[in-house]
Amino acid sequence: MQARTAYLAGVDHARAARWSEALTAFRRSHALRPLALTTYNIGACLRAMGRYVKARKAFQRALRQHRAPEHGVLTETT
Repeated sequence: MQARTAYLAGVDHARAARWSEALTAFRRSHALRPLALTTYNIGACLRAMGRYVKARKAFQRALRQHRAPEHGVLTETT
C-alpha cells in the first residue's frame, strides 16, 4: 500500500512537471516494490531533468525487469 501511495504521488508530481519530487516519490515506491513501470517512470523523470545517461540506464533496467514476471510487465502505452 505504501508503494502504491508513493507511486501515485510520483504520477501527480510528474503531471505537474515537478520532476525532482516525482523522482523522489518513484524511487521511494521502487524501494518498497520494484516494478518495471516504476523503473520506467524513474527514467522518464531523469530524462526530463536532462540526466540522459542515468535515464538510459533506468530504461534499460526497466526492459530487463519487464522480462522478469515478478517485476511487472510494460505495456505498449507505457
